[in-house]
Amino acid sequence: MKIKSTLSILFLSYLVSALAILGIAFVICPDTYISGFWYRVLWTEILNILFWYGCSGWFKQSLEQNRFALVPVNSMLTFVYCAISLMLVFSFYQTEKLNGLNDWHMILQIVIFAIYGLLLLRLQLAGHFADKDLVIQPDADISPLDLAHRIKIRESDYPKNVCVALKQLREKIAYSLQNTNKIRTNPEYKELVKSINDKLDKRKMTTDIVKQLNSQVEIIQHQTKRQ
Repeated sequence: MKIKSTLSILFLSYLVSALAILGIAFVICPDTYISGFWYRVLWTEILNILFWYGCSGWFKQSLEQNRFALVPVNSMLTFVYCAISLMLVFSFYQTEKLNGLNDWHMILQIVIFAIYGLLLLRLQLAGHFADKDLVIQPDADISPLDLAHRIKIRESDYPKNVCVALKQLREKIAYSLQNTNKIRTNPEYKELVKSINDKLDKRKMTTDIVKQLNSQVEIIQHQTKRQ
């Protein structure tokens, strides 16, 4: 219900700004036959749509939490494009008022729109491929944070020197390995989880074993960076 109400506010904001643009246009130029004027008004309305589209992501954050990181970039990119395009409209106004639509104005508008479109497409593709790795497959093992938490629970079962080594190990696991499908389906990572669980359950952890496990974490980190 909250999402619907915020989107309604967004639509009303767009509608008010669209009517304001149209109202100002009629005040400035009541003669609808002046060459090119209403093309500029139409383009300003299109920029208005794009601007509010750029703001819409902030209202949909709860629907797509994994895409929320893209919202600030998307909003800023759209705002910058709309601002530059509108500045061009005003910059060429006096020239076009006398001579009609300017070729250089059209070329610049096309070029910046193409740049904006390509950047937006690249942004969406980056989000798409990032999402693919965030979708955890059924055969994935426990997350690195869960594994680190298991180690923390069992630390107190060991002498102080082993306890310190285990703390360093869980911190390395928590901060070096990301909670992604790539990590959690990695065979080396699955072997690491199995080995740690086995050693913890049998209380066979020693400082030498912890060093070996640290080396395994570094290998997994290196492997997943290259993939």
